[in-house]
Amino acid sequence: MGRDDVPLFNHYLSTQFLEAWAAKQVPVVFSCDSPFPEIGRKTGELAVKLARGEEVPNIVYRIPVITKTPDQAE
Repeated sequence: MGRDDVPLFNHYLSTQFLEAWAAKQVPVVFSCDSPFPEIGRKTGELAVKLARGEEVPNIVYRIPVITKTPDQAE
């Protein structure tokens, strides 16, 4: 394809990706990811409340998304 005029965005952070990004091996301009440990903790809290029969309203838990730019890859 050879195009370099299309900005690329990514939704997944890993050590391998961050190392390649810091070395400028991938032309991604912005990346984000979900903080899976936090999602697991919130899911556990929700499961306990439901198991206890507690009333849990919709949309109680919000998880911030981790965002990074190329200068933060290192």
